[in-house]
Amino acid sequence: KNLRKECDELKRQIAQKKSEITDQNLLLGDKRKKYTTTTKQFDELTHSIENLEAEYLQSKLKPAELLKQTDSLSLQR
Repeated sequence: KNLRKECDELKRQIAQKKSEITDQNLLLGDKRKKYTTTTKQFDELTHSIENLEAEYLQSKLKPAELLKQTDSLSLQR
């Protein structure tokens, strides 16, 4: 009878550990989803920033190009 009690207790402990591991796996899954979402958002923001920087550089170059064109037109006259 004593062995049976010990065996039942061990089975109970194993079931409890399995339950804890399942809960931890669910939490890890949630964290992985959040990480993936955050990483995706970060990549999208980085891409947006790169596009905005490129547009900004283009807008800074345009006045300089226009001045060059104006200067060359003035010289041609």
